[in-house]
Amino acid sequence: MFFGTLAPMSSLRHLSIDLDEATSASVGPWRPPAPELATLEAWGGVAAGLAGLARLEDGLQLAVGPAVRRGLATAARATVLGRSPLTGRPSEGQVGSDLGRRLAQVADLVTLRGRVEAAGAVLLVDEGGARVERCPELVGCAPGEVHEGLVQRFGPLASLRVGPAGAAGVTWANLAAGAAPQSFVGRGGLGARLASHGLVAIGVTAPPVAAAGSDALERALLASPRLRARAQGGTFELAGARSASGDLAPEVGRQLEAQ
Repeated sequence: MFFGTLAPMSSLRHLSIDLDEATSASVGPWRPPAPELATLEAWGGVAAGLAGLARLEDGLQLAVGPAVRRGLATAARATVLGRSPLTGRPSEGQVGSDLGRRLAQVADLVTLRGRVEAAGAVLLVDEGGARVERCPELVGCAPGEVHEGLVQRFGPLASLRVGPAGAAGVTWANLAAGAAPQSFVGRGGLGARLASHGLVAIGVTAPPVAAAGSDALERALLASPRLRARAQGGTFELAGARSASGDLAPEVGRQLEAQ
């Protein structure tokens, strides 16, 4: 199944996919759900995705912001948006790896609806649009094994993968991205949401956007005390987590966070 071509780079690029009917899928400029939301086009795919969640009951969205599209330093996150199968409320999360920068080569926002009735279905996204490939050998595999299998068959790519919990419909299941190490996203049950489309993974084979230099941004990053502390092994952001795990007394964790 083939889903079309891309909109001009000058607009917010929206890849809309209906897995029920390939002919209804389209790629083109993003159209705001209400006229007063048209200004969100300048804010990027994440803002457009959030605006569209009110009308997206059972679908899933992937989005990147303008900084990712420009290839700016440290800007590489992809946002996953959808309604939580656990609560029915909007849920979103950001994930690393090269998924965001590869997706930015193709579109700012991907909207996924419908369902594939085929074992081991994988949605492949590239610079020409998207298509569904059947990979039955991936059914029941762990997320890391799914990624390895996709790379062996289709070459270098980024992937967002369902694990056994999501495939079984566990309503709080997450998604996996990246390979070494894996990153996880979707604490609202977005793993189960992707699995509900009949997919074991979404793979993006487009090359990453080129990195863009910014002297002012690089100077600010080099001067950041927070990034310097992270490079040395951690930050005060860990205080709350260590308090919760019992490594710090709760009052000490609160004091450190307040400072």
